[in-house]
Amino acid sequence: MFEYSFHSISDYILFALKFYLFLFSISTIIFLLLMTPKSISKIFKKRNIKTVILCLCILFFCIFYITRNIMIILSLLILSIGSYGMFASIFKAIYFKISRKKSKLLDQMENYSEISIIFPIKNEVNVICRSLDKVFEVDYPPEKINVIVIDDYSTDGTLDVLNSYSQKNKITIYRNDKEPGKASALNNFLDKISTEFLVIMDADHHMSKDFLKKALPYFNNPKVGLVQGMNCIRNGNHSIIAKLVELEFHGLHQITYYLASMPMYLGTGAVFRSEVFKSTGLFRNDISTEDWELSYRIHQRNYEVIYSNRFCTYELAPVKLLEFLKQRYRWVRGTWQAVKIQFPNIINSKNLNFFKKRDFIFTCFFPINLLCFFSINIFFFLDFIKIISWPVNTLWLLFINIPYILYYFLGAVFARKLKMFPFVFLIPFFYVLYSVAGFEAMFDECVISSEFRGVKSDRSDIKIKN
Repeated sequence: MFEYSFHSISDYILFALKFYLFLFSISTIIFLLLMTPKSISKIFKKRNIKTVILCLCILFFCIFYITRNIMIILSLLILSIGSYGMFASIFKAIYFKISRKKSKLLDQMENYSEISIIFPIKNEVNVICRSLDKVFEVDYPPEKINVIVIDDYSTDGTLDVLNSYSQKNKITIYRNDKEPGKASALNNFLDKISTEFLVIMDADHHMSKDFLKKALPYFNNPKVGLVQGMNCIRNGNHSIIAKLVELEFHGLHQITYYLASMPMYLGTGAVFRSEVFKSTGLFRNDISTEDWELSYRIHQRNYEVIYSNRFCTYELAPVKLLEFLKQRYRWVRGTWQAVKIQFPNIINSKNLNFFKKRDFIFTCFFPINLLCFFSINIFFFLDFIKIISWPVNTLWLLFINIPYILYYFLGAVFARKLKMFPFVFLIPFFYVLYSVAGFEAMFDECVISSEFRGVKSDRSDIKIKN
């Protein structure tokens, strides 16, 4: 164990690279050890021991009889596919930035449509008032804006704060007294919306002043049903976790979403044509990412969905590690739930072209990609301490991470965030954390089938200077 020999400078460089990756892989082992008692508890609570034993037997058979090398190589192949996608995005983004001018829309509006801005909230006493203030600061006729707050069983004094706020600014407050949850709260009151357009906002999101003037001109095209804007992080300096999320958002919003053939509704910061809900149906309240599943239905109804980086909302990133893991657990599990529900519909849909279906397939692979990251880091840790022999060298593993590092580096460049460059080298650690949440989410969803509807991020102790 730990027997290494150094005969040249290249040996030292390779060891430094290996140690760099080892620091991230050891995090995976630590989280695995911490998750094991929790997973065992879930197994006994669900009494689904037979399924787990079967999965363990299959895993044991694959590792020791088919050989672990095949397992690792298959994982590497899947990661290579993901890397190819990253490289394709990078080259496409460079092409768009250099050789293609963005189409310009006229921001002057011939008439100002009435619009409803909806905040479904629960226990948001620390953030909701400032977010409402930002709505009243937008560059749009105030008499054309209807602000609606749907309080979903708040227990922290949020309702009292809203009642006090309503005495200064005109807002409509609904109290959800039916089934709890964001999706249910929205469904219970969407039929009360009479305006042509509506916006759904999270409680911590701040609108940019040009939000409505930049978004609504897209609807001059009658086929457009949804316009999604950028989401930007406004508390990135609060922790390393928040900074990495901010870096991730720059990559996603400057490259992935901007180039996507099948843009998605991201849960907030989007403008809907109200008729969309009448033709596609309301939000599902039995999955944790109802926004993702609704997006698939909107595309199938042949509405045009647009992602625009011309306007944005500013949101709060998770500051603490546990909050980040909870958020990503919900995202991974909810994405997989939406994929399972809509997979046959998407594949068989005649309204979706090849490129939209290709984007959907890449989404299907994402949770699997995270599982591969999780598995490979475990194997790499065991190789570093000489328990097993790694079938490929360190440079190959580094090659797998390079596309992701370059991807986020390019996102920071496009966002003109030069101070974020040092954090790019922590991207492997970011994906270790993401893969931990992904492993637990897929274990709960596919192995023990535990019930889950989502966990709301805790913003009770977040203090932000405005």
